[in-house]
Amino acid sequence: MEWIIVFIKSWILLYLLVDLKRLKVNIWCGVLAVALQIAIDTRAISRGWYHINRKGISILGSSLFFTLGPVLVIGILMAQYHPRKRWLRIVNVFVISAL
Repeated sequence: MEWIIVFIKSWILLYLLVDLKRLKVNIWCGVLAVALQIAIDTRAISRGWYHINRKGISILGSSLFFTLGPVLVIGILMAQYHPRKRWLRIVNVFVISAL
């Protein structure tokens, strides 16, 4: 149930913050984030570094709601709000970490 709540909150956040004109380009950063998350989680779970309880729907050991929720959404928003100035990139890291 927890993953479903996080999934819904993530998509509400995406709906509020996304620029639909740039979504066609930015979605690929979300897809890349999903691919990296699945690769890292699959490897870590197979090595026994951690396990995920109450996954709901499982995708290679990870929760589908986590993968398509916060991982995809933050990937898209990172691409959309990536600043051009170097000093703002540092601020961006802290903002994304807080999200």
